Amino acid sequence: MKIGITRIRNEGLIIKDTLDHFGQWCDKIYVYDDASTDNTLEIVKAHPKVVGTIENKQWYPEPKKRDWAEHTSREAIYKLASQNANHDDWFCYFDADERLEFDPVILDKKELYYLRMRLFDFYITEQDKDRKYNGDITKLRDYCGPEFRDIIFWFRKKAQPTWSIKSEREPKLSGLGGLKDWLDIMANQYQFNNGRTLANIIQNIEEYILKNGTIEVEKQYTQSQIPGQSLLLGRMLKNYIKNY
Repeated sequence: MKIGITRIRNEGLIIKDTLDHFGQWCDKIYVYDDASTDNTLEIVKAHPKVVGTIENKQWYPEPKKRDWAEHTSREAIYKLASQNANHDDWFCYFDADERLEFDPVILDKKELYYLRMRLFDFYITEQDKDRKYNGDITKLRDYCGPEFRDIIFWFRKKAQPTWSIKSEREPKLSGLGGLKDWLDIMANQYQFNNGRTLANIIQNIEEYILKNGTIEVEKQYTQSQIPGQSLLLGRMLKNYIKNY
């Protein structure tokens, strides 16, 4: 199952295009409407992929309250969407003006806990500044800038996402996914004395925890044959087990 979640406000012009776009990959979508004053909510509720909404009626313009409202709204819509989700279900958090280009086959990889995607900003130029929206937001601009951010767009429920920092765009992952960047580097480069890779061990740990519901497995994996990495490996895996 692939589930889309978004927080929006006054996006009546483009929200149908947005929901159509992400509906290519998402089986269902949940929307947090942040006190829209246009027809955004009406369009959202009529869309076939939208199965749940949260309607905030009070807008907070003050910067401090706005920061608080943004991260709590993302947390709220995720909690609603994940209530009946399975451990391995994928979630995609997106903003109304974002569009993706990727091969969804990558989401079939069982070893992935989250997927970062490179986010570019389109530039308004002299030649397209007066261009009118025609139903496809990607046709509004001709150029994007060289700068980018690598953003967590897709993440599984088992990665335990939370939004705890004010105005935070992407979730913090406290499950194994929170260690994934480090594991990506280590997993297939080093072998242990019995020939197993770190990827094998991670899979074994996850299976053990799901079956036994205990952190005793920690003792089995805190020593490695990687020079200078045994303490780091032990602490990283311990952190994962503790927060699983």
